[in-house]
Amino acid sequence: MKCAKCGYENKDNAIYCGMCMEPFGKKPAEKPEVFVKQKVPAPIDENILRQTWIWCLASFVAAFFITQKIYFVWFPLRFLKVFIHEIGHTVVMWLFGHFAIPAVNPFDTGGVAMSLSYTPGFCIFLLIVIAGVTIFYRKSRGVVLAGIEVMIVYSLFAFTPGKDWLISASGILGEYVGMGILLYICLFKKNLKINFERFLYGLLGWHMLIERLSFLFKLKADRAFYNTYVGGSSWQTGMIGDLAKIAFDINYRFSMNSFNTIVNIFIVLAFVPLIILAVIMVRRLKSRCL
Repeated sequence: MKCAKCGYENKDNAIYCGMCMEPFGKKPAEKPEVFVKQKVPAPIDENILRQTWIWCLASFVAAFFITQKIYFVWFPLRFLKVFIHEIGHTVVMWLFGHFAIPAVNPFDTGGVAMSLSYTPGFCIFLLIVIAGVTIFYRKSRGVVLAGIEVMIVYSLFAFTPGKDWLISASGILGEYVGMGILLYICLFKKNLKINFERFLYGLLGWHMLIERLSFLFKLKADRAFYNTYVGGSSWQTGMIGDLAKIAFDINYRFSMNSFNTIVNIFIVLAFVPLIILAVIMVRRLKSRCL
């Protein structure tokens, strides 16, 4: 009998190898079975899905038919909307070197992002920081490409009139972002303590969308309202509307009457969060049904 380990020839009735002491007849070690857990999509809870849609629809109906007519409901929603609007201005102003704080008038819910100081060198400093991060992660191609793109886009805004346009537009864009987040929580947030909380998120989100769209359409249809908006009727004397600032600057620089075009662009942008939410909803339904 030849030893499989060392090759030494042993007697036929040997129990182990006379050279390396390897025992004969040893069974090979069995490999333990490995069980891989497969992730199975959780089935859709029809009750939760139904409640989500009911509360979302109820908040839309309330925002469309009730909040505009009942002052004590409209006022806090309006106050929060204006505050989110001014937060949008403030964040973008900080990105371009303005030390700003949001302020809302509690009496007529007018708002402004007050710039307390301006540091022009902040834009250059931020570009240096972005360049440093890009160089630090230079081994990652994705980070390098993203860093270059961010620096190019930021430079196009920071050192051109686009900075002022973006600051003026950031209030309405902030509303759209806030509206999307609120409706996302209303539709997809799990483990809310009470379903009425879902209704409140949806109410504020729909209120922001409906009031902003009605405002934009009124600008296009009502000439007197347009004149008031352009002339400035804010609680801070002489302050004209954000869209009017952009239109006046474009008209001054390029001799273009662009106000209606700008309004139309913001009407279209209002539906972008809804489209994103619809895509998320469809993808989730498909993944759970597989």
